[in-house]
Amino acid sequence: MEKPLRLGIVDNDELTLNALQTYFRNRPDEFTVMWGATSGAAAVHLCASTESRPEILLIDMSLSDMNGTTAARKIHATAPSARIPMLALTSFPLKIYAQDAADAGMQGIIAKRSLANIATALRVIADGGTWNTDKSSANFPSLRDLNGRSNARQLNTTRVSEASREAFAPPSTSHNDHEVSQPWAHFTPREAQLLNLYAHGHTSSFAADQLGISINTVKKTTARLFQKLGVSTRGEAIAVWLGMPRNHENCQEYSNRVDAKNAPDTIDHPQ
Repeated sequence: MEKPLRLGIVDNDELTLNALQTYFRNRPDEFTVMWGATSGAAAVHLCASTESRPEILLIDMSLSDMNGTTAARKIHATAPSARIPMLALTSFPLKIYAQDAADAGMQGIIAKRSLANIATALRVIADGGTWNTDKSSANFPSLRDLNGRSNARQLNTTRVSEASREAFAPPSTSHNDHEVSQPWAHFTPREAQLLNLYAHGHTSSFAADQLGISINTVKKTTARLFQKLGVSTRGEAIAVWLGMPRNHENCQEYSNRVDAKNAPDTIDHPQ
């Protein structure tokens, strides 16, 4: 019988972290939870030591001190000779983070919704495979791929796919860790304004009047929001939006930018 996998878990939310640790500790034949951490810095430190280094790592993409991809690169750089297979974890649409996770040398990405699927994905990755249920073009490297790379510094470069940049990048030239870790930053100011109005119970007609745009523009923006969030109803969109972390000091300022002239959206003003 194979030994249980030594697992490290990194999640920004303590409740989620506790739930994950409890779930995997209840599967002692498959997993041994070595530790749980709520920050990228703690994970990097724990992975650097041979005593606390796990055989596989489950890591949230939205951390308080750095994003998951930065943590992954630092872990790879700290222990280059001990490739730790990593599974990215997120509660947001996978396509937002998939390519960045692959570029950081992670072996797959999965949603937080199903613990059973997470366990399956971890076993697949530990056996040398990759995991990506999203239909995006992200090409995750297997451990064999990583070990075969002649230039390990490839993992320390920040590469953002053009498709991801065009679809999700905010209208800003800043790409520091804290900003990238905030999922709300993937929306334009106009989209954030519209989501805020919906979250407060307002109608499309009210939003059109409030924002000074046509109802047709509201509908087009809403459709684009549904695609970004991976949802099909306004209720689902509101639920995801309200669940996004808001700990960045400029979040409210960002969502309240109403200058239609400078907004990146194409505005159809009513005649």
